[in-house]
Amino acid sequence: PLPGPTAPTPGSLHQLYAETRASSDRLFCVAFQAVGEVRPRWFMVQVDWEATPPSAATTGVYHVHWLIAHLRDALSHPPQDCRFWPEVRELTDSGALGAFHVTRPHHV
Repeated sequence: PLPGPTAPTPGSLHQLYAETRASSDRLFCVAFQAVGEVRPRWFMVQVDWEATPPSAATTGVYHVHWLIAHLRDALSHPPQDCRFWPEVRELTDSGALGAFHVTRPHHV
């Protein structure tokens, strides 16, 4: 089992910001646990540095692009060997995520 979340320290937030800024790809695996789910699910994200405010160094809040394993790869390869593409979804009138749209990485 994974350890539970811990509150970040101001120093760790500044270190994360500096390391993210220096990163060439800004890719991260993040755990997200939706309300009502028993365990978190892991996702690949890429920090959108242009949309992330400098306050991220103290808040830890980053703007990211969510990525999803390419369908053909996901059916025949382990995750670490898959290509990841942007996850682009419609936003419904109620604010919920709607239909998924396959979008090539260079079109985002």
